[in-house]
Amino acid sequence: GLYLVSYSATSERTSGSGLITASFRITKNNVEIPGSQLSFDYTTNNQTTMQAKTFIASFDEGDVLRMQYTSGNTSSRLLAGDG
Repeated sequence: GLYLVSYSATSERTSGSGLITASFRITKNNVEIPGSQLSFDYTTNNQTTMQAKTFIASFDEGDVLRMQYTSGNTSSRLLAGDG
């Protein structure tokens, strides 16, 4: 069926200098879902940011969904939620 999907995640820049770009995306069966990616920039150290994205996609029974996070360097990390 066709679904409206929303996700959010919190990440933090811990150190480094200059601009760092990071992004999230959702994959279905190990393939990126078009429209699921969001990118953002860290500009300062100890910067925490919560990002959210909504998109529409088609899913079938048995599909495997994964969230992936990437950053321009190793000085950023995902933060655990309390929900």
